[in-house]
Amino acid sequence: MHPAPRPLSNLSRQLYVIRERRGSRAAGVAPSFACRCCLTGETGKSARLALCQTWSPWPPATMEYLIGIQGPDYVLVASDRVAASNIVQMKDDHDKMFKMSEKILLLCVGEAGDTVQFAEYIQKNVQLYKMRNGYELSPTAAANFTRRNLADCLRSRTPYHVNLLLAGYDEHEGPALYYMDYLAALAKAPFAAHGYGAFLTLSILDRYYTPTISRERAVELLRKCLEELQKRFILNLPTFSVRIIDKNGIHDLDNISFPKQGS
Repeated sequence: MHPAPRPLSNLSRQLYVIRERRGSRAAGVAPSFACRCCLTGETGKSARLALCQTWSPWPPATMEYLIGIQGPDYVLVASDRVAASNIVQMKDDHDKMFKMSEKILLLCVGEAGDTVQFAEYIQKNVQLYKMRNGYELSPTAAANFTRRNLADCLRSRTPYHVNLLLAGYDEHEGPALYYMDYLAALAKAPFAAHGYGAFLTLSILDRYYTPTISRERAVELLRKCLEELQKRFILNLPTFSVRIIDKNGIHDLDNISFPKQGS
């Protein structure tokens, strides 16, 4: 007989699911752990597996869209401007980019409250570091600082559901683009995207990206990705904020807008 499992807290259950799923995917076997079914008294193996395999702590992707392209001496980034609540579009002029320092930009999507709270927390701490030490963090240091804080929050009672892109420029390291998800997985990438739109555009980036891509070609590639979203993506993302980071700082480019079909 299956022994009665020990009750788990909500966060412990979430982390347990993540660890077991990672292990089971690597081994090619079904997970065999106690989950939400433990609270209902359904301790049978079939009921436990059915519930555990269908429950996920957070969705892996969002309806929002972020994209970044690293060039030889710059990083080009863009984000949609839609602020949505459930199925309702609240406004279409929402800025999802946060200025960390003069040459570092953080793009953040996810749960509405989590994105602002976490991004502003990182933003103020990066600025506090400059005030205390007299110099700014490099993009690599800022990315690792952000990743450490996100990992600590994931293991606390207040995890954040945020997906991030961090872009910046350093005089010694040059341009840098970092990809980070809500599980605090960090990777340096020549190009990256977040959201369901990433499924439609990563193949385009892989096909046309080159390490020596010029700024004009990068903007063309960005527009090609956004046009693909307008064609294939079911949601309405009409306007995108575009910025570029280089040795001279952060520069705003013209927003890319797509008129509604039939208008």
